[in-house]
Amino acid sequence: MIKKRQRKIVLVLMILVLSGSAVITTRAITQERIAQEKLSRDYIQGMELIRENYVEPMEYELLTTTAIQGMLRSLDPHSSFYDRKTFDEFRMEQRSQYYGIGASIQQRNRGVYIIEPFKDTPAGRAGLRYGDQIIAINGQNSENWNSDKVRDNLRGELGTEARVTVRRAGVDIPVNVTMERAAVDLPSVSGFYMLKPGVGYIALSRGFHSTTSDEIFAAINELKAGGMQSLVFDLRGNPGGYLDQAIRVADKFLQQRSDDRFRSEPGKPARRQGLGG
Repeated sequence: MIKKRQRKIVLVLMILVLSGSAVITTRAITQERIAQEKLSRDYIQGMELIRENYVEPMEYELLTTTAIQGMLRSLDPHSSFYDRKTFDEFRMEQRSQYYGIGASIQQRNRGVYIIEPFKDTPAGRAGLRYGDQIIAINGQNSENWNSDKVRDNLRGELGTEARVTVRRAGVDIPVNVTMERAAVDLPSVSGFYMLKPGVGYIALSRGFHSTTSDEIFAAINELKAGGMQSLVFDLRGNPGGYLDQAIRVADKFLQQRSDDRFRSEPGKPARRQGLGG
């Protein structure tokens, strides 16, 4: 009889403990929901205040994108937010290829200029030069466009036509050029050469793309064939990119059995053995 009573008491205590934890969990969820609802109200109120009082019209999408970018900037320099358009462009560059005319451009003195027409591209074959100012694209005046808008209009679907008008130094009238957009390689290695006898140089300034390790290995082999004994590996300005490509490049320089660590997920350090090269 006493044992039965003890079992009942234990059972009652278990029920009380479980029901108590359920109350605590429910209370925590409720408090979190209240906090989220308050933040949502504050955010909406802040947006409405800006839209009603700012001197220029403001769109919800722009305000939201800017707010998210601000949140990520407060974390660290390597956290950033991409909207759909920017993300698509980023992925295109990561694939080391895009469709366009094949030229680097830059905004200078209220104009956008050709900086470098790439070799074996529509821009290179059409005779575009360093210093050409882009003043029209497909009949639209582009003199007041920023470099992003010019770039977006120079790029397009494979095989489509791009009619570009440039103002060229020493030429009195604008120069019209018609090109067919093609696949343009965007190498991540911006340059490699021998600094002096025995010393090679590789600049990797455009990020770790899907082809980076192959580009690096090809450059190293060519420099070795030219007598390279040591290497200056320049990573200044490199914005990062694919982790697997960074690891493959690092493996080329790590000694065999060296122990390197990296972290790809919060709280989960990983270890990699150097393969040598």
